[in-house]
Amino acid sequence: MLSAQVVLVALFLHASAASADDLAAPGSPNMTACSGSINPPVGCVTIPIVSDSCFNFVGGASGLDKEVSWVQVPAEYACTYFQNFGCLAVEEDDHATLTCGIWNMFDVLVPTASGTQNFNDLTSSLSCVRSGSAASDV
Repeated sequence: MLSAQVVLVALFLHASAASADDLAAPGSPNMTACSGSINPPVGCVTIPIVSDSCFNFVGGASGLDKEVSWVQVPAEYACTYFQNFGCLAVEEDDHATLTCGIWNMFDVLVPTASGTQNFNDLTSSLSCVRSGSAASDV
């Protein structure tokens, strides 16, 4: 049996030229990540959420590695975006958790030793969980 992540990568490899709507899994919640704008959509990919699983931007989604500028998190979910593959958080400034809504990663600020930095073009992996009342850590 294939793991959920392998199945997701296979979907992206098969449909890398497809529109974001074509990649959505029917009946499952999805989050959207865009390298350009979200409205109108430019460089957007819809990612089916497998709760508590790590999604790495590899394979058909590798074009988004370190290129995510906009995201849309569905209602009742919180997604954490990581600078590292494998959803690995080493430092306080290498991840950001966002709740439902549309987010411009330029506006998502994380603390650093010298102040704050935005999270634009930093994401390499993400993980989402169902969390109807979770608060953003940014």
